[in-house]
Amino acid sequence: MGCGASSAKPAEAKEAAKEEVQEVKAPLVSIDESKFTSIFKKGGAQSGAWISDKLYVYVLGDNDVEEHPVEVLDINTMTATQVATFTGKDWPSTAATADGSMYALAAGPVLKIFKSSDHSEVCSITTPSPHYVSQLAFSPDGKKIACEGDRCKSWVYSVPEGAELLALEGEKTTDYGMKPLWWDNDTLFSFHKWFLYAHTVSTKALITKFEVPKGEFVASGVHITKSKKIYVSNDNGVLHELTYDGMQFVIKESYERFSDSIGPSNMQVFSDEQTVLYEKSGGGHFHVKVVGQWEKQLGKC
Repeated sequence: MGCGASSAKPAEAKEAAKEEVQEVKAPLVSIDESKFTSIFKKGGAQSGAWISDKLYVYVLGDNDVEEHPVEVLDINTMTATQVATFTGKDWPSTAATADGSMYALAAGPVLKIFKSSDHSEVCSITTPSPHYVSQLAFSPDGKKIACEGDRCKSWVYSVPEGAELLALEGEKTTDYGMKPLWWDNDTLFSFHKWFLYAHTVSTKALITKFEVPKGEFVASGVHITKSKKIYVSNDNGVLHELTYDGMQFVIKESYERFSDSIGPSNMQVFSDEQTVLYEKSGGGHFHVKVVGQWEKQLGKC
């Protein structure tokens, strides 16, 4: 907005100001950072997802084990319960549906989807990836799942049928992945080094490709909130907030360095849409930030 006088009516301006103040809300549940640090230590949890406001499902064990215990943490009582064992020899990945009714696990080229209520298997999908699939993402309605494979590739499958709906490949000049995020039930974002793509799944059409200046932005962690805030951390420890107008991406804000190197990673945005749990620099060192308390980054990222 410019420096001139506002054209809004007093009542409208007052209501807008009220909404702006209410934007930053307290966390619904207090967070014990030390608990997350202990479960995400090396040999402990490697990936997790929220299946309710208070329940966090995570998978343990790194890429040198084949049996991965799956546990659920209740952050009200800070107690963890093992609910299953997942087999796969690679770094484990986790995702959950927006309503928390299902979650997905992968530790190699196979991903499996489970019901959150009783942890029974919904379906198993074998991807064409020769080694592994990493980041997983459910569409908002839970009827599709996207997964990042190695060698710049990603795939979209129907749930629970497991039918391939879309296969994507990034720029062949790099070996970076294709981190998926859903804008809506038919629009998929892919973050590939300094390229950001948007595709329509039903038509397989590319909507746009956005290129950030090389050397300034390499996607490290990506997350989209329920209110459509797109958070992308780069390889310099800076967090960006992006907007999307249906055709183009715009970097809205760049925030303070969260770490001295890569990250923040393992970002988890809580149900208040403001509180972010993140891993600062690897090794399971988790911290909490509230969006309204972040400092904006000035100049280059």
